[in-house]
Amino acid sequence: MKLNQLLPKNKINLVWTLLIALLIIFLATGIDYYIHTLEEEYAVPSQYFINKIVYGGLYIFIILIIFRKLHPSNKAIIAALATSLLLEVKYTIQGYPKSFLIIFVFIHFGAILIPAWILLCMFNKYIK
Repeated sequence: MKLNQLLPKNKINLVWTLLIALLIIFLATGIDYYIHTLEEEYAVPSQYFINKIVYGGLYIFIILIIFRKLHPSNKAIIAALATSLLLEVKYTIQGYPKSFLIIFVFIHFGAILIPAWILLCMFNKYIK
């Protein structure tokens, strides 16, 4: 499959997709930040959140482009699942403890799924 077949024909849709992907990851990072402040053992350096925005936004953007023809709920589930798993792989490589990773894979999934589902249902017509 060629790259131009994956990309939307209308370039405005590509811009909308990028904006929605960034908004999803900003909201998910806000939820994640709040959860990390609840317990001292969940504390992470501030770089963690910056990396999450950069990599998570990129992952969600690519996923929304690849699966743009699916129903918004399906796109939200795939984006949340793939992004949370890819982030956990990255955090495993960075050396975070396994117990931390197991807890936060579920937290990240939920934190991404909620805004993704809401925003994709609201703005689906702009990113097809």
